[in-house]
Amino acid sequence: MSALAPGPVPAVSPPQTLAATATEGAPAGAGTGSEASASAARGLLERTLVVGTLALCLATALVAWAGGPAAPAWAAAAAPLPLRAAVASLAALCLPGTPLVLLLRPSGRALGAALATSTSLAVTVALALATLLAGAWHPLVTESLVLAVSAALAVVAAARRPAPAPGALRHLLARVRPALRDALPVPSTPSGSRVRRRLAGWAGTLLAAGLFVLQAATLDTSAIGDLGLVQAVGWPLLACFALTGAVVAVGLLGRRPDPAVLLPALLLVVVSQTSLLSAATGEVSTPTAWVHRGFADLISATGVLPPPFDARMSWAGFFAATSHVVAVGGLPDATALLAPAPVVLDALVLAPLFVIARAVTGRAVTAWLALFLVVLSDWYQQDYFAPQAVAVLWLTTVLAVLLWWWRAVAPAPATGTARQRLRALAGAWRTTPAVPAGTARAAVWGTEALLALVLLAMVVTHQLTPLVAIGALVVVTALGATRFRTLWLVAGLGFTAWFSFGAEGFWSGHLASLLGDVGQVSAAVEGGVAARVGDVPLHQAGQVVRLATSGALALVAAVGWWLRRGRRGALLVGALAVLPFGLVAVQSYGGEVVIRCFLLATPLLAPLAAEALVRLVVALRARALARAPRAGDGAPATARTGRRTGHGTGRRGGERLTERRGAAGRTGRSGATRRRSPVTTGVLVVAVVVFGVAATTTRGLNASFERTSTAELAVADHLLATAPAGTRVASLGNAPYLMTARTLDGDVEVGVPTDGSGACEQAPAACVIAQRPDYVLLTPTQQAQGVYADGQPPGWLDEAERQLVASGLYAVQVDEPDVQLLRRTDLPGGTS
Repeated sequence: MSALAPGPVPAVSPPQTLAATATEGAPAGAGTGSEASASAARGLLERTLVVGTLALCLATALVAWAGGPAAPAWAAAAAPLPLRAAVASLAALCLPGTPLVLLLRPSGRALGAALATSTSLAVTVALALATLLAGAWHPLVTESLVLAVSAALAVVAAARRPAPAPGALRHLLARVRPALRDALPVPSTPSGSRVRRRLAGWAGTLLAAGLFVLQAATLDTSAIGDLGLVQAVGWPLLACFALTGAVVAVGLLGRRPDPAVLLPALLLVVVSQTSLLSAATGEVSTPTAWVHRGFADLISATGVLPPPFDARMSWAGFFAATSHVVAVGGLPDATALLAPAPVVLDALVLAPLFVIARAVTGRAVTAWLALFLVVLSDWYQQDYFAPQAVAVLWLTTVLAVLLWWWRAVAPAPATGTARQRLRALAGAWRTTPAVPAGTARAAVWGTEALLALVLLAMVVTHQLTPLVAIGALVVVTALGATRFRTLWLVAGLGFTAWFSFGAEGFWSGHLASLLGDVGQVSAAVEGGVAARVGDVPLHQAGQVVRLATSGALALVAAVGWWLRRGRRGALLVGALAVLPFGLVAVQSYGGEVVIRCFLLATPLLAPLAAEALVRLVVALRARALARAPRAGDGAPATARTGRRTGHGTGRRGGERLTERRGAAGRTGRSGATRRRSPVTTGVLVVAVVVFGVAATTTRGLNASFERTSTAELAVADHLLATAPAGTRVASLGNAPYLMTARTLDGDVEVGVPTDGSGACEQAPAACVIAQRPDYVLLTPTQQAQGVYADGQPPGWLDEAERQLVASGLYAVQVDEPDVQLLRRTDLPGGTS
């Protein structure tokens, strides 16, 4: 069968362990040898994870000691800051989730990886926030407990493995090569061809990565203009996309997609979309990340949970966990975590996204296509260092577990009359699906406990995402699609309790304004769509492309759902896909609720859209094959019917010809043409280039006023470190890096001058002169923000600076291309 043919959806029989999907699709009759190799691969993987867990526990303990104030100088030198940041972050992402998942042994490595990461983050959030609320903030003590429990769980997981038989080491070494080979699902083609394709794919990915590095090294940030980052890129990035498209064709268009080729290419696409500016300049491209750094910095400095001076502090789980990681790594603050965050968080969410896409579509090729659609359509930039990014990871993990368990035991669609189907649907909530084959009862309870932990961590971390998670749990329970029938109640009670007590500072005093958003759908849509377009023509066009990208994804997904409406789970998948859009009737979320709706719906929209695209390709291919001349047409009769029969129209010859043609029709291609064709490969290359350029345009559209240069960061950090208490620092636009422990605690006052009447927007220099702050920080990003977001005329900030200096009240203290710092002339020390 062709790799892109839709075909029937095969039933999933869940394997036994984390690595059990390694042998998926093995030919029937592979026999005991294949099973032994698979068992050896599973054992090798699990032992590697056990050893890795113990090594990470030891490394984290050493890093925590080396980063402490009492550590000798040689220890700090042996563990530099980037290493400490990496180890502390890895511990938060892997412990204690990895040994817990090893004990549960869920099916599929992707599902296990998603559960391990989400559980580890949930534990970190829960412990950090609990110790803050209890007044027992001791991050190193808490981490010591986590390390001890993780090491003990790893030892238990290793002990539960069957004891090796005598001579097992020799047999294991003999099986290492086939075990590693079977650890990745590969096309069932001759080994030599498979190896050549993989080597070609890896070489192509490596060369494409080199082109990305060349683009980063030659990026001209001064060329960033109305269309954002795309105006600064050149041929290296286009060549990178083209080569990546060729690699995708190598991995996707075989008899079965090859993850060993596709995963590196997908990760390169993630890096190219999230980190081009960071790789080129070392800058953090999302300004709000600096605000979150400041929140965590305040917790680290005080050791208590601050009052809810900002709505986000009412859901402080993420900030508490960040402060915990900073303490474990001995870091001065969370700056080292900001730039890598988008790549890491996007890479982590790929595992649950794949599980969701595979459960929805039933085919690996469609699932891989869905992953590329997710990455290339994500212009929302909610994968930065923020609670929303972690909440998205938790939500996709919950959906992945729910959909995998549903697919493993889902019954056939209801049949009969419309009344009978409605009656079956109305009574579906009473249904409790069976336990998937090979799954122990302890694994069922353990999985439910981990999901409950993840949901509760989500409740204390983000405002909107728990509502979608609770709605999804209600849907799957009402449709009888889950064994975890009380999870919606656990999540609902947790959300209600936290909103009532933990987030009281958020809603008390302005409950009426919050309730006023309920049901205001048109206002929410207006704020999330029309208000974002702006006035600058090219920038406006870029915003329209953004909106069109999301609309096209939703439209194609609707077509995909319509094409599968008669298959099992159509109602479930459709309900989960549209569920997030109900948020527009609940909250405007500062004008961003429409963006969040698409963000939270994408895990379901992308697989449906991918299925529609695959159906389209299959239909076009079938149409082309139907028009193409068949083999032997126009040849002599003896050649057409076959010489073996000896009869020009003999029955056996005609049957054989019919069988060959029928087989070609069933697979979509004959054996000679089943491999990648130049046309299909070319289409994929062009598609990746077009979508890559479009994604660079939409995601980097606001780069001119969202970037933070290293120069302005250095000036701001020096100013805040040396300014005396009571200093007032003003900026005329976005300067979120001014949010630190000193400024949030009130020791230094920062802000944008305003008078509440709007006059400061029309005459910012006069407003500054009237309010007389000690320092004024001016940057090109503020100027771009005024032009593209606030409707200011070009050059408005230069004119404001000229007026401030001409007034004699301010003098230029720092004058660099990326930052200007004005100081009041009557301060002690003059203008030096």
